[in-house]
Amino acid sequence: MRKFILLILFILSSCGVSCSQPVTAPGVFVQEEDGAPNAKYRRLLFPDGSLTDNTDGSVSVANFAGGTISVDDTYVAYADGDNTLSGNSGFFYNKTSHALTAASFVSTGAGTSALNEGLIVNEAGGATATDILRVEGDTDVNLIYTDTANNRVGIGVATPQVKLNVNGAIMSTPPSAQTIAATNTIAADACGGMKQITASGAVTTNTTDTFTAPAAANTGCCMDVVNVGAQNITLDNNTHFKSIGGADIVMTADDSTRVCSNGTTWYSVGSLVAN
Repeated sequence: MRKFILLILFILSSCGVSCSQPVTAPGVFVQEEDGAPNAKYRRLLFPDGSLTDNTDGSVSVANFAGGTISVDDTYVAYADGDNTLSGNSGFFYNKTSHALTAASFVSTGAGTSALNEGLIVNEAGGATATDILRVEGDTDVNLIYTDTANNRVGIGVATPQVKLNVNGAIMSTPPSAQTIAATNTIAADACGGMKQITASGAVTTNTTDTFTAPAAANTGCCMDVVNVGAQNITLDNNTHFKSIGGADIVMTADDSTRVCSNGTTWYSVGSLVAN
């Protein structure tokens, strides 16, 4: 009978990392929050000398080199010994394929850490206040705000009303002027900004695609086209480019016009502004 009791005590005191009853073995244990009534206890493992008694009833984890703090399959390491994420040290999270590796975080040397891998926020598609991504600026608490419930993004706005809602000015730097030769197509590379064109002589654009062939990729693209040269450039009116009045548009020096695409056709949506 005595041997049987001793065997039970031995099992309870050495159940290690996973127990369904409180344990008495040396170490620090945490209980899974949803374990009751069959609670599981996990042992926290610390290397020798890494724990400091604060003499006030609390314990701190001191700096250590090559040490680990592990709970089941979660692993945190600061192998460089100064609590910075650099080199081969870093933050490891391993919940079966949801893993951050040692190379994920590196020190920039300026008191910050950089992420070397992709980052997905709200992958589960949550739509509550706790699922948002918000970036604060110095004086703007909603410098970037994502409204996950309505699939909108606000810049300086906490309640975006459209896909992208900006409170403040937006500036777009135009690409360098494109030199147009006879039968050339004007590239749709200045969506939302100014498209500068020039020519070495009087020319007419391509008679099939005045602008980049309309496609889903340029749906909603609008450009303010400006002739920044001294030569006339004629925008050919055709199946893929519809001008106001149905005629070719002759742009002399410093003339401008606005064009937009719906993905199947380009349209002149503003009369030629002659200078």
